[in-house]
Amino acid sequence: MDQGFPKFELEQVFRSDAADILAAREKSRIIHLGRDIRTAGDEVEMAFRRVLRRKLPSSYHIGHGHIVDQDLHNSPQLDIIIADNTSTAILLQAENGSEYFPYESVYAIGEVKSSYDNGKHYIHKFTDTIVSINSQLYRQASVPTPPPYYKPYSNPLFSFMFFADAGDFRIDQVLDLYQTRPASDLPNIVCILNKGVIINMVNHVEGKEQQIWEPLKQVQLGPVSLIPAYNDNYPMPDIYFHWVLIERDTPGKSLAANLATLYYALSEHLQHCQLTPPELLKYLKNIFDPQEAIVIS
Repeated sequence: MDQGFPKFELEQVFRSDAADILAAREKSRIIHLGRDIRTAGDEVEMAFRRVLRRKLPSSYHIGHGHIVDQDLHNSPQLDIIIADNTSTAILLQAENGSEYFPYESVYAIGEVKSSYDNGKHYIHKFTDTIVSINSQLYRQASVPTPPPYYKPYSNPLFSFMFFADAGDFRIDQVLDLYQTRPASDLPNIVCILNKGVIINMVNHVEGKEQQIWEPLKQVQLGPVSLIPAYNDNYPMPDIYFHWVLIERDTPGKSLAANLATLYYALSEHLQHCQLTPPELLKYLKNIFDPQEAIVIS
């Protein structure tokens, strides 16, 4: 007798994705021992981008490089840039694959590291990058289509960090950063593949009571805050969010769960973010000088 359809092993899919990234990390370690530091760093980045390309629709372009705004200011180099693949105009593509994207076409940015190293202050430095992009690059907020909940989501820039290995990570190394900086300065999510995820999610304590920052184990992932604090167009009355570190107790399951949490948060943003096509004339205006024109009558 037919016992029904088989169950799809989604967890195994994410385990397989995690295994591909960890295999790239092991390869990068071998290359690093040969002192080819640049190539070693590329291995995990490339593996992570391949995983994203497999999991996201073709309407999204997954690349790396720089963001450029209408005044031709450009960001530092970014390991991951997720852009609109339907109307994106690439301003430049270098021989190594690095690309320059109009800011209006960018959904999300990410930083990928093989291993966490407290001495290198990776999260602090990426926070500085986010601040510089928010303060030095400009794009106009989009006007989303109705019906909005509360107010429009608009087009905030999503940011994330990914570490293939926890290295010497301890939560106390970043406590001051997360307790003193506004949410707009911080990555929306940090995924440490074999450790856990740091994410801004709905408060599980009463009102605005201060939570003691301890790892939450085996939690049911609830609503997460994907709206940077500087974008106040989407208030949620009487709902409070705070930063948490989520760890899983089951080693084999944690790799899949941590990667899936990052994928979930990113997918939520991509589904809600509403970009507007870049107006290339505004980029080109910096090249043209109307005073150089000769009128022929």
